[in-house]
Amino acid sequence: MLKKDINNGIISVSQLIENEDTCFSKLHELDKEEFLRRNYIRNEHRLQFIASRLLLQSSVEADFKILYEGLQSIEGVPQPIANKYISISHSKQLVAVAVSSKPVGIDLQIITPKVQRVAHRVFSEVEIKNSTSLIELTVLWAVKEAFYKYIQVPGIDFKTEMSVEELVVLEDKIKGCGKVVVNGKVEKINFEGLLINEEYVLVYTA
Repeated sequence: MLKKDINNGIISVSQLIENEDTCFSKLHELDKEEFLRRNYIRNEHRLQFIASRLLLQSSVEADFKILYEGLQSIEGVPQPIANKYISISHSKQLVAVAVSSKPVGIDLQIITPKVQRVAHRVFSEVEIKNSTSLIELTVLWAVKEAFYKYIQVPGIDFKTEMSVEELVVLEDKIKGCGKVVVNGKVEKINFEGLLINEEYVLVYTA
Protein backbone atom coordinates (compact mmCIF):
# COMPACT_ATOMS: atom_id res chain seq x y z
CA MET A 1 0.00 0.00 0.00
CA LEU A 2 1.19 3.51 -0.85
CA LYS A 3 0.51 6.56 1.31
CA LYS A 4 1.47 10.11 0.42
CA ASP A 5 0.98 13.35 2.30
CA ILE A 6 -0.39 16.20 0.20
CA ASN A 7 -1.29 19.78 1.03
CA ASN A 8 -4.05 19.64 3.65
CA GLY A 9 -4.50 15.88 3.40
CA ILE A 10 -3.39 12.38 2.47
CA ILE A 11 -3.59 10.01 -0.49
CA SER A 12 -3.66 6.23 -0.12
CA VAL A 13 -3.38 3.56 -2.82
CA SER A 14 -3.94 -0.16 -2.40
CA GLN A 15 -4.56 -3.34 -4.36
CA LEU A 16 -8.00 -4.90 -4.55
CA ILE A 17 -9.04 -7.18 -1.73
CA GLU A 18 -9.45 -10.90 -2.52
CA ASN A 19 -11.94 -12.23 0.01
CA GLU A 20 -15.19 -10.32 -0.47
CA ASP A 21 -17.13 -11.87 2.41
CA THR A 22 -14.43 -11.33 5.03
CA CYS A 23 -13.74 -7.74 3.97
CA PHE A 24 -17.44 -6.87 3.64
CA SER A 25 -17.89 -7.64 7.33
CA LYS A 26 -15.35 -4.91 8.18
CA LEU A 27 -17.31 -2.12 6.47
CA HIS A 28 -19.29 0.52 8.34
CA GLU A 29 -23.03 -0.18 8.33
CA LEU A 30 -23.72 2.77 6.04
CA ASP A 31 -21.21 1.42 3.52
CA LYS A 32 -22.81 -2.02 3.69
CA GLU A 33 -26.23 -0.53 3.00
CA GLU A 34 -24.92 1.48 0.06
CA PHE A 35 -23.10 -1.54 -1.33
CA LEU A 36 -26.29 -3.60 -1.29
CA ARG A 37 -28.34 -0.73 -2.74
CA ARG A 38 -26.04 -0.44 -5.75
CA ASN A 39 -26.54 -4.13 -6.54
CA TYR A 40 -23.29 -4.56 -8.43
CA ILE A 41 -23.29 -7.34 -11.01
CA ARG A 42 -19.62 -7.39 -12.02
CA ASN A 43 -17.34 -8.89 -9.40
CA GLU A 44 -14.65 -6.31 -10.17
CA HIS A 45 -17.00 -3.46 -9.22
CA ARG A 46 -17.97 -5.20 -5.99
CA LEU A 47 -14.33 -5.60 -4.97
CA GLN A 48 -13.49 -2.01 -5.96
CA PHE A 49 -16.25 -0.60 -3.76
CA ILE A 50 -15.25 -2.66 -0.73
CA ALA A 51 -11.53 -2.02 -1.16
CA SER A 52 -11.96 1.74 -1.53
CA ARG A 53 -14.10 2.01 1.61
CA LEU A 54 -11.68 -0.08 3.66
CA LEU A 55 -8.82 2.05 2.38
CA LEU A 56 -10.71 5.17 3.39
CA GLN A 57 -11.28 3.75 6.87
CA SER A 58 -7.56 3.12 7.26
CA SER A 59 -6.71 6.64 6.06
CA VAL A 60 -8.78 8.61 8.56
CA GLU A 61 -10.11 8.36 12.07
CA ALA A 62 -12.04 5.20 12.86
CA ASP A 63 -15.46 6.86 13.25
CA PHE A 64 -15.30 8.67 9.89
CA LYS A 65 -18.16 7.60 7.60
CA ILE A 66 -19.48 8.52 4.17
CA LEU A 67 -23.10 9.65 4.19
CA TYR A 68 -25.01 8.60 1.08
CA GLU A 69 -28.47 10.11 1.49
CA GLY A 70 -29.56 13.70 1.04
CA LEU A 71 -26.48 14.69 -0.97
CA GLN A 72 -26.87 17.05 -3.92
CA SER A 73 -23.89 16.22 -6.09
CA ILE A 74 -22.62 14.50 -9.19
CA GLU A 75 -23.67 10.87 -8.97
CA GLY A 76 -21.00 8.84 -7.21
CA VAL A 77 -18.97 11.78 -5.91
CA PRO A 78 -18.57 11.64 -2.10
CA GLN A 79 -19.45 14.87 -0.35
CA PRO A 80 -17.56 16.71 2.44
CA ILE A 81 -18.24 15.40 5.91
CA ALA A 82 -16.86 16.68 9.21
CA ASN A 83 -14.72 19.26 7.38
CA LYS A 84 -13.14 16.56 5.22
CA TYR A 85 -13.33 16.29 1.43
CA ILE A 86 -13.12 12.87 -0.19
CA SER A 87 -12.22 11.68 -3.67
CA ILE A 88 -12.15 8.02 -4.73
CA SER A 89 -10.84 6.32 -7.86
CA HIS A 90 -10.16 2.78 -9.01
CA SER A 91 -8.76 1.11 -12.11
CA LYS A 92 -8.45 -2.63 -12.59
CA GLN A 93 -6.44 -3.96 -9.61
CA LEU A 94 -5.78 -0.68 -7.75
CA VAL A 95 -7.91 1.70 -5.71
CA ALA A 96 -7.01 5.19 -4.49
CA VAL A 97 -8.57 7.61 -2.02
CA ALA A 98 -7.79 11.21 -1.16
CA VAL A 99 -8.90 12.90 2.06
CA SER A 100 -8.31 16.62 2.50
CA SER A 101 -9.48 19.64 4.46
CA LYS A 102 -9.94 21.37 1.08
CA PRO A 103 -11.69 20.25 -2.13
CA VAL A 104 -9.70 17.55 -3.89
CA GLY A 105 -9.96 15.43 -7.00
CA ILE A 106 -8.05 12.21 -7.65
CA ASP A 107 -7.97 9.84 -10.59
CA LEU A 108 -6.29 6.52 -11.25
CA GLN A 109 -5.93 5.13 -14.79
CA ILE A 110 -4.29 2.02 -16.15
CA ILE A 111 -2.06 2.80 -19.12
CA THR A 112 -3.78 1.35 -22.19
CA PRO A 113 -4.18 2.23 -25.89
CA LYS A 114 -7.94 2.60 -25.29
CA VAL A 115 -7.37 6.27 -24.45
CA GLN A 116 -6.34 6.88 -28.07
CA ARG A 117 -9.85 5.98 -29.23
CA VAL A 118 -11.46 8.76 -27.16
CA ALA A 119 -8.69 11.34 -27.53
CA HIS A 120 -10.40 13.46 -30.19
CA ARG A 121 -13.61 13.61 -28.12
CA VAL A 122 -12.05 14.79 -24.86
CA PHE A 123 -8.76 16.51 -25.77
CA SER A 124 -8.14 19.62 -27.82
CA GLU A 125 -5.97 19.46 -30.93
CA VAL A 126 -3.23 21.32 -29.05
CA GLU A 127 -3.34 18.84 -26.16
CA ILE A 128 -3.10 15.89 -28.54
CA LYS A 129 -0.25 17.50 -30.46
CA ASN A 130 1.69 18.18 -27.24
CA SER A 131 1.26 14.61 -25.97
CA THR A 132 4.04 12.55 -27.48
CA SER A 133 3.39 9.21 -25.76
CA LEU A 134 0.66 6.90 -24.54
CA ILE A 135 1.66 7.76 -20.97
CA GLU A 136 1.10 11.48 -21.56
CA LEU A 137 -2.30 10.84 -23.15
CA THR A 138 -3.25 8.74 -20.14
CA VAL A 139 -2.08 11.51 -17.81
CA LEU A 140 -4.25 14.00 -19.74
CA TRP A 141 -7.27 11.76 -19.26
CA ALA A 142 -6.55 11.33 -15.54
CA VAL A 143 -6.04 15.09 -15.11
CA LYS A 144 -9.41 15.91 -16.63
CA GLU A 145 -11.15 13.25 -14.54
CA ALA A 146 -9.49 14.69 -11.41
CA PHE A 147 -10.57 18.22 -12.43
CA TYR A 148 -14.14 17.00 -12.85
CA LYS A 149 -14.18 15.48 -9.39
CA TYR A 150 -12.61 18.63 -7.94
CA ILE A 151 -15.10 21.02 -9.59
CA GLN A 152 -18.20 18.82 -9.09
CA VAL A 153 -20.28 20.63 -11.69
CA PRO A 154 -22.34 18.31 -13.92
CA GLY A 155 -22.22 18.75 -17.67
CA ILE A 156 -18.75 20.25 -18.07
CA ASP A 157 -17.29 19.47 -21.49
CA PHE A 158 -13.89 17.83 -21.16
CA LYS A 159 -12.71 19.09 -24.55
CA THR A 160 -13.90 22.70 -24.62
CA GLU A 161 -14.23 23.68 -20.96
CA MET A 162 -11.16 21.94 -19.54
CA SER A 163 -7.60 22.46 -20.69
CA VAL A 164 -4.18 21.29 -19.56
CA GLU A 165 -1.84 24.26 -19.95
CA GLU A 166 1.36 22.65 -18.69
CA LEU A 167 2.29 19.01 -18.24
CA VAL A 168 5.61 17.54 -17.16
CA VAL A 169 6.26 13.80 -16.81
CA LEU A 170 9.75 13.24 -15.44
CA GLU A 171 10.66 9.65 -14.60
CA ASP A 172 7.81 8.62 -12.28
CA LYS A 173 6.70 12.14 -11.25
CA ILE A 174 3.87 14.18 -12.81
CA LYS A 175 3.25 17.89 -12.42
CA GLY A 176 1.38 20.63 -14.21
CA CYS A 177 -1.51 23.06 -14.30
CA GLY A 178 -4.72 23.64 -16.19
CA LYS A 179 -7.98 25.49 -16.13
CA VAL A 180 -11.70 24.80 -16.08
CA VAL A 181 -14.44 27.15 -17.24
CA VAL A 182 -17.42 27.08 -14.86
CA ASN A 183 -20.41 29.31 -15.61
CA GLY A 184 -18.24 31.58 -17.70
CA LYS A 185 -15.54 31.92 -15.04
CA VAL A 186 -12.06 30.46 -15.40
CA GLU A 187 -10.57 28.53 -12.48
CA LYS A 188 -6.90 27.60 -12.59
CA ILE A 189 -5.96 24.26 -11.00
CA ASN A 190 -2.57 22.76 -10.26
CA PHE A 191 -2.05 19.01 -10.26
CA GLU A 192 0.57 16.47 -9.32
CA GLY A 193 0.88 12.73 -9.67
CA LEU A 194 3.03 9.70 -10.21
CA LEU A 195 3.44 6.58 -12.27
CA ILE A 196 2.87 3.35 -10.35
CA ASN A 197 4.78 0.23 -11.42
CA GLU A 198 4.91 1.57 -15.00
CA GLU A 199 1.29 0.40 -15.36
CA TYR A 200 -0.87 3.09 -13.75
CA VAL A 201 -1.15 6.85 -13.71
CA LEU A 202 -2.25 8.58 -10.49
CA VAL A 203 -3.17 12.28 -10.62
CA TYR A 204 -4.55 14.57 -7.94
CA THR A 205 -5.36 18.27 -7.69
CA ALA A 206 -2.77 20.17 -5.67
